Order: sequence, then C-alpha cells, then structure tokens
Amino acid sequence: GGTYRTRVVVDPRLGRLGFLGGESPARVEVSYTYAFGGDLGAGPYDRSVRDAGRLPAPVDVTWQRGVLASPDPDDPDAADLRTHLDEAIADWNAHVASLESDDPDPVGIIALMDSATYRPSAGSAFEVVEIPERGTLYIVAADWPLLSPGGDEEAGIRFPGRIAPVGRRPHLLGRVIVRGTAPDGSPEPGRLVLEGLLIEGDVIVADSLLGGLDLRGSTVAPGGTLSVEGVHARLALSLDRTACGPISAPDAVMEVHLSDSVVDGRPGSAVSAPNAVLDVRAVTFMGEVEAKSLEAIDSIFRDPMSVERR
Repeated sequence: GGTYRTRVVVDPRLGRLGFLGGESPARVEVSYTYAFGGDLGAGPYDRSVRDAGRLPAPVDVTWQRGVLASPDPDDPDAADLRTHLDEAIADWNAHVASLESDDPDPVGIIALMDSATYRPSAGSAFEVVEIPERGTLYIVAADWPLLSPGGDEEAGIRFPGRIAPVGRRPHLLGRVIVRGTAPDGSPEPGRLVLEGLLIEGDVIVADSLLGGLDLRGSTVAPGGTLSVEGVHARLALSLDRTACGPISAPDAVMEVHLSDSVVDGRPGSAVSAPNAVLDVRAVTFMGEVEAKSLEAIDSIFRDPMSVERR
C-alpha cells in the first residue's frame, strides 16, 4: 500500500547490520528477545527474589553511583550518575582513599542501569577496582529508580541501596581487574561482587590482599578467563548461576565455591587450583579439574579430575 525506504539491512547468518545510503550512525540500539533453559548467566531475569538478603540492605550502603550510557538530560537527580563505568570506578577509588580510620566500613554499589555495551576509556582494561580493608563493592546490573521521600516511584530522589535488579543485562567489553588494598596480615580484607554482568574479557585478581570475589548471575564470555595472580591466603572465589571460562589459580591458597553454574575450559582445563578447597553444587565442568580437595553434589565432570586429598 505505501512506499518504504530501506535504511538498515540485517545479515541473519553473521548478525551484522548494514546501513544504506552512506549513513554511519554514532550509536545503534536494538531490541530483541532470546531464550535460555533457566536463570543462569547474565540475563534480564528478575534476580531480586533469588538474591534477597545477599545484596546489601539500604541502611548499610555508604556510597553509590549509577551508570547510564544515555542519561536523561532532564533527570532531576543526576549528580550521582556517570556515563562510563571507568568514571564510577574512579569515584569509588577516590572515595575509599579519602576515608578516615574511624569512618564506617565502606559498602558501595555501582548500578549499571541499562543494557548498553561499556568499553574501557583507554586500553583493553577498565579502571582497576580497589577494594579496601573491611570494604565491599557491588557492581550490579540494576535500575536505580527515582523515589519520593514516601517511597512512591516518581520524579524525586535516588536513595542509596534502593536498586531493582531486573530487566538489565549490561555488556562489559574489556578486562576487569580487582586489587585488594588491605595491609599485609589484615584479618579482614575486602570483597568485590559482580552481579548480572556479561563480561567479554578476563576477570583478574591482581597480586594483592583480597578477601573475596563473587560472580552471581553473570557470564564470562567464551575466550575470557577468571584468573588469580600471586598467593592469596584468605581469598575465597564464589560463582553462583554463572557461566564462566576457565578458572586459573595455580599459586593461590584459596577456597572455591561453585553452585548452579557452568565452567567451560575446552579444549584444556576448566579449573586449575591445586591448592584450593573446591566446594561444588550442581555445576557442569567441561575440561579437566585440579584441586587440593573436592566436595561435589549433583554435578557433571566431563573430563578427568586430579585431587590431592581424596
């Protein structure tokens, strides 16, 4: 009935978009739907019920930033919003560096509030995330809604800790590096929690003193690894509902807790942690597994495993 001008074509085999007429847009947004066999890995499914009690209570949050690739210029409460993840990480690092010894233990949230792709500002790695003694930082896929003081959603204020972890699946295109800054011998090194993120790159724990790294409802895309550098006498790794590439901790003394996850190390090793206590619940391993000791329930090991303490 009408005349239509085709401006965009899609290659269904490669998934590429082509723009006609010499157009070269600075930004492209698409909407699509995909299916998966369960709530595992990064996805827009509702994580608020599953993670109830595992995200910090609002009263415990001492610092928060939101990240939006395209914020609303008329946002009434935009002071704590950033357009790049690197900017929010730099704010967190500056915040913890300014703390006094008698300040409350730092508990921070960086809420990635959309499903955009975020790249490092320079190079192939995001700003190094620094986790202080007794500190915890959550980098979470979640909205940070505007609320009125009475709690109704409307143009108003963003309260720290009031996040909605549903309908978001941000994509980090670059390496994520975390470094603990607790002094040597500290009994309370800090923790980083990554939740709801699709990470296309390596996740690296630098040679430092870190107490914990948790990945929840996240995906480390094929080609990416989770690796630990140096010896960490107190470090505990935890993966829940996460799809991950190979886990490498050849020198670290640590605990590894895995639940409802998939670890794919093909064609080599899935887990190389010869000094680790490996605790496994409902996990599929594709690739060899090496650990000091192993406790496993309802899990699949497709390839050989090597355990020192049997």
